[in-house]
Amino acid sequence: MKNQRIFTVIALVAVAACASAEDAKKAMQGMAAAFDKAVMAKDLSWFEKTAAPDYHEIGLNGSHMDRKGSIDTMKQMFQMMTVKSIKSKIVSVKQTGNTIKAVCDTKMSGEMMAPKAKKPMVMKSSMRYQELWKKEGGAWKIHELKSITENTTIDGKKVKGGM
Repeated sequence: MKNQRIFTVIALVAVAACASAEDAKKAMQGMAAAFDKAVMAKDLSWFEKTAAPDYHEIGLNGSHMDRKGSIDTMKQMFQMMTVKSIKSKIVSVKQTGNTIKAVCDTKMSGEMMAPKAKKPMVMKSSMRYQELWKKEGGAWKIHELKSITENTTIDGKKVKGGM
């Protein structure tokens, strides 16, 4: 009887852990879809309300960009570029309490007009990054985005820097 209770408790904990992991993945899939939608709509307000006050980005070379710099860069991208497509996919999720570490792949393409150009330049970017999210006041806030890999081309030529 005692062994059966222990087994039941272990089974319930395992089910709760699986449900929690599934909820975390669904939450991150929802945030990835919202990110894609915000980029397509050039909705800077989504980024302003989703990025925590301490939000920062870490580049491939270890460089850091704070929240203000990141939002300013996004604003500049929205002014210079027309995004034609974007698709973000959650690769993995690990939850500890109210914190989630997610790895995400994003592919984006768009067009930019250079001064005096007759046709737009075509930019394609593929990036993998790790995100750190925390649930605060019932909403998920992103605190960190760390680049893992990045491949960006303009008119088929590889360039440094991406999204």
